[in-house]
Amino acid sequence: MFSFALYGRTGQGVRTASRILAKALFNSGYQVQCLIPYANGVQTGFVKIDKAPISSRELAEPDFFLIFDTKIDAKLKYAKKGAVIILNSKEKPKIKTKNKTMIFYINATEISISMTKKHMPNIIMIGALSKAFGKLPMKHMKNAIEEEGLGNQMQSLEEGFSSVKR
Repeated sequence: MFSFALYGRTGQGVRTASRILAKALFNSGYQVQCLIPYANGVQTGFVKIDKAPISSRELAEPDFFLIFDTKIDAKLKYAKKGAVIILNSKEKPKIKTKNKTMIFYINATEISISMTKKHMPNIIMIGALSKAFGKLPMKHMKNAIEEEGLGNQMQSLEEGFSSVKR
């Protein structure tokens, strides 16, 4: 089982990114649960996947964190061993975690503004996740983006995939 936690500010596309991620993973053959609670200010999304049916509705400790805004406290200090953290940041931030984690970063906001003239880093961030996860074919990501009516965002997805750094 893998679990993903997305954290951002309201208006950064966390809800849309969570739905796209869930659809793409489902289309890749995974059983999926997606929870997107309503929020004021900080928006979160949680996606849990497994090859077998998922019976528990409990939130699992995330294997992957997507942080759309580095000012949000996502309790990264307590991330479990082997967790992957992807941050929307110009440079690799200094994050101290109690366990060994892999940290990736991408300046999704700047890429979004340069490509679409909007502060909407969501598609870029899930492109970065697709590369870091490695088990999610781009064709399924593209299909899920099309289903959300965002077919004009394919270049943003590909830019996120190719621009993420470790």
